[in-house]
Amino acid sequence: MNNNVLKKGLYQRVAILLIAYSLVMWFLTNLELSNSLFAIPTLVLGIITFAYIYKKCKSIINPISLFLVVWFVVISLTSFAFPMMDEMSREEWKLIFAFIAAVMCGTVVAFSCKGYHKKTKEKKTEFQLSSREYRIYIGIIIVAIFLMVLSVVKQGGVGLLSENQKSEGLFPGYSLIISLPTISAFIITLDHGRRYNKLFLLLYLCYGILQLLTGMRWTIIISIICILPNFEIQKLEKREKKIIIIACVLIIVAFMLVGTVRGGVSDKQKYFIDTGLFRGTADEMVRTEIPRYIGMSQRLMKRYYVPQYAGVNKLRYTLAPIEYLLGMEYEVPNAVAHLDIYGYNAQNIITDMYLDAGFLWPIVAVLWGFLISRWYINSYNNSSDVICRYFWSIGTVCTVISFFAYIQFLPYWLTIFPFLIWLLSSKKIRIRIQA
Repeated sequence: MNNNVLKKGLYQRVAILLIAYSLVMWFLTNLELSNSLFAIPTLVLGIITFAYIYKKCKSIINPISLFLVVWFVVISLTSFAFPMMDEMSREEWKLIFAFIAAVMCGTVVAFSCKGYHKKTKEKKTEFQLSSREYRIYIGIIIVAIFLMVLSVVKQGGVGLLSENQKSEGLFPGYSLIISLPTISAFIITLDHGRRYNKLFLLLYLCYGILQLLTGMRWTIIISIICILPNFEIQKLEKREKKIIIIACVLIIVAFMLVGTVRGGVSDKQKYFIDTGLFRGTADEMVRTEIPRYIGMSQRLMKRYYVPQYAGVNKLRYTLAPIEYLLGMEYEVPNAVAHLDIYGYNAQNIITDMYLDAGFLWPIVAVLWGFLISRWYINSYNNSSDVICRYFWSIGTVCTVISFFAYIQFLPYWLTIFPFLIWLLSSKKIRIRIQA
């Protein structure tokens, strides 16, 4: 990894800038200002800062750049009014700016701690798997594909086209087993010489298609995001960049097609047009589904942010991975109603932290920002350590999905998977140091 990626003081300066900006905007939410006066400056600052970081260190997969994409760019773009969704209110912006400031405080602390400026001799590293290790990881994907095909046969069709739109498991622990190819994809893409192996690409494509068809998009989404940091380790060739761009486009198109099948014109007509909820057309609803899918979790946030829901979870969301490891099953407290807006019920990370810690949720946000950044720093300082690399991949996932999910949705990935990776890779992935 290029030593310029952690250029001295760069991330601290940027984080402090974002803290100052968010605090100013937080105070401005007390004034009668329109959504545009919050969204447009935030969007512009996010794009400029993202470009500045890339210019300085040629990195896009780092804690701040990813955070900028989600909370400055995506949230700003979806803050405007769309069919069946009002523009974001000043109260919602107030919570978001508080969240930004808290996370960036944790980021500043993380990059200021001892270990950030660890000096390493500039070396070019190449991750390599033995043939035996490679066969093991390929075998994991094959087993998962086989089990998913059996599930489809047992159910008599794909979950995507059925009533419940989700395939049934064959046995207890089925969902865990068919999630294991995430480990395979992560490890194989660390090996620059094998990441474009035709067998791996074919099997992974089949696995992804089956995940989509069986209505289990969540696992393949995490799997894809998890391998993204592996493509910043070596300098990519033009051919590799083209492949990655084409792959991203195909993934986006695939999810849009799946969304059309699951919530297409017929569903929009049935639930929104025929009921009189929306006076436009079903086609208009379908075209604006993505902004609504992202934006509704921000609109729903305000409904949960009331005194009776403050801290009712008692940190159960935050501690969910530990509880999972101990065999404890999480149950939503009776005091928490299942709120939704026209059927959209996804909660963003701010809502989950508020339900966990009440009005002290910014402290949890600071710790979250600190942890994500430390995972990134540890991955940089220990680039040959597969566990450190894996936890930064999970940090990438946590940041990317934070607009609609928190860590309680990642029990396997935060507990069992690190152990399995350590077990399967023996010690550290073997590397060849080249001059």
